[in-house]
Amino acid sequence: MAWLDNWRRRKGPEAATRRRPPDLDADRGYLHIRSVAADGAWHLMQYAVVDDGANVLLSAFVRAASPVGESTQRAREAMAAAHAFDAEGLAAAMRLCRGLRLTAFGAGLNRGLLPQAVAASLAGMDCARERFLEVARLRRLRLAPGDPMDANEARRLVGLPPERSEDAALRALALRGLCRWMEGRDGASEARSFADAGPG
Repeated sequence: MAWLDNWRRRKGPEAATRRRPPDLDADRGYLHIRSVAADGAWHLMQYAVVDDGANVLLSAFVRAASPVGESTQRAREAMAAAHAFDAEGLAAAMRLCRGLRLTAFGAGLNRGLLPQAVAASLAGMDCARERFLEVARLRRLRLAPGDPMDANEARRLVGLPPERSEDAALRALALRGLCRWMEGRDGASEARSFADAGPG
């Protein structure tokens, strides 16, 4: 993807961002946050947001102080290689999400990982996992306790191909695909909102 290649060529803690197009479908976006590495002092994460038109609005690495993890060679190499924001830099980069209604797989957890100012500026936060469980009940899908753990598992359960890359932007696009599948084939409404899904 060209935007990702351009981002990788940049120097310094910058994010791959795009201006929000004026014709976003109801100002709706999809959020994925992944843990990249933790060395016992710092935790490196990647945040990504895509819109309903499959445009990547944001892909940014963030480094936060954390006692989680161990100082392994792999963790040290990941920390050294990443050009990452601090919390204030992330909040600034995510200003483009102001007024968006974001969907995440596990909205409660993901909302807790957002800067407070960003979370407060959103139009809302919807949970794709809760919506999937509702669709699964309607379709009488057999789920083990605790399933699905992530959007990829949910995609597999309904016959959609999983996203094999761990990149957060690609995972956010895969979440968008799952949500669109649920809206069009849940047996209820082709344009049903996630607003009634409840917290994640």
